[in-house]
Amino acid sequence: KGDILDGQHRLLACIQAGMDFETFVASGVDEESFVTIDSGISRKFSDVVSILGYPDGSRLSAMVRGWWEYQRRGKLGTTGREAQATTQELQKTLLENTDIFLACLRDIRNGQRLFGGSTAAWGVAWIACGLIDEIDRDFFWDRLEDGQNLSDGDAVYALRRYLEHTGENRGIVPPNIQLAYIIKAWNKFRNHENVQVLTYHASDIWPVPV
Repeated sequence: KGDILDGQHRLLACIQAGMDFETFVASGVDEESFVTIDSGISRKFSDVVSILGYPDGSRLSAMVRGWWEYQRRGKLGTTGREAQATTQELQKTLLENTDIFLACLRDIRNGQRLFGGSTAAWGVAWIACGLIDEIDRDFFWDRLEDGQNLSDGDAVYALRRYLEHTGENRGIVPPNIQLAYIIKAWNKFRNHENVQVLTYHASDIWPVPV
């Protein structure tokens, strides 16, 4: 299509310096091949996301990586013994679920703005709960953000209180802990359980959304 996959900085330097130069130009290269170009140089997945033309590359890339990890472990992050996601695997995950990721990015924006926390945790929770019941997920998320018609004993109300408290120290709560609290609140909401205070400890069984 005539798009430049690699060499933009050299061309910009040429323009700014006002001097021409000779260079080799290869045409007919697959657009997706740029993820392996200059692979010896560290290229973050967020760079790939931005080059592909997606909005909010940093947050979107964090969400995609989080979902890739969650699908394999049921949690966020990987240990030293586990395989890390390659750029190609993350790109494949993004391209296969583009509509879901973009919808998620829009829907979690207000909650993250209000309460802070990890994009990966918010995104994984939104997607995982939606795979179970989209209507319940949307109601749960709307009440979490606006707080309307909530009372003491509501699981969403308990989650709001927890997030408001931790939101005062943004970035302190690890993403996995935040994700565990959201899923626990979701499960209690779905089971119509009365809850005054949400708790989660490292020794607890990891919650699975129902």
